[in-house]
Amino acid sequence: MNRGIAPLMLVIGTLALASCTPTLNIRLVTIPEGAGVYSEGKYWGRSPVSLEYEYDDTSVDEDNLLLLPPITLKWISGATLIDTPDVDLNQFRRGVRITYERPDSIPNAAIDAEFGAQSETNRILREGLNAVINEQQNLKRAVEKD
Repeated sequence: MNRGIAPLMLVIGTLALASCTPTLNIRLVTIPEGAGVYSEGKYWGRSPVSLEYEYDDTSVDEDNLLLLPPITLKWISGATLIDTPDVDLNQFRRGVRITYERPDSIPNAAIDAEFGAQSETNRILREGLNAVINEQQNLKRAVEKD
């Protein structure tokens, strides 16, 4: 019976180690907020947005810098910024916040500023509404217990 368990435990242990891929959470913020965020052929949403990257030893250099895939930011006016950031894993092992400012050289900055202000207002309203909904649900649960 022990002969059957040992290989099974080896397989389970190997699978457990293989699934322990480290991830890095990036909170991407733009000034003004509301820029579309694209990376690895995927649209991640409008900033501020969180991105998660899985990485292994092959994507980290000798200085422990993680080179991320290019990130493209597109503001509503058409202003675009492309960056390939690197993250120092000695300082930011679990997550990092990266802030990008809209390029000044592109016209129509007022359009992006107005859109960003409205996006921020909408985000704050959503957060407040979610807090009210959560409080109502908590009160409902408390009443149901009594």
